[in-house]
Amino acid sequence: MCRFQPASDFLGLGYYFGQFHPVFQTPHGRGTFLKTSDGSLYEGYWRDGLFEGKGRKIDKEGSSFSGLWIGGE
Repeated sequence: MCRFQPASDFLGLGYYFGQFHPVFQTPHGRGTFLKTSDGSLYEGYWRDGLFEGKGRKIDKEGSSFSGLWIGGE
């Protein structure tokens, strides 16, 4: 069972809000991540800390890609 945590700094890379793996404490399940270095946003599903499944990534200019992600790509 995954659990929700409030938005938090994620490895110094940005802010994540969503479900975490109960043992490994990595994003796992549904969540949203704001990457502070480039202003991009990902919302969708995660598995073991990587984008996995249906999701959408939006860059700081507003261009987006929606689709199925596998292993973070």
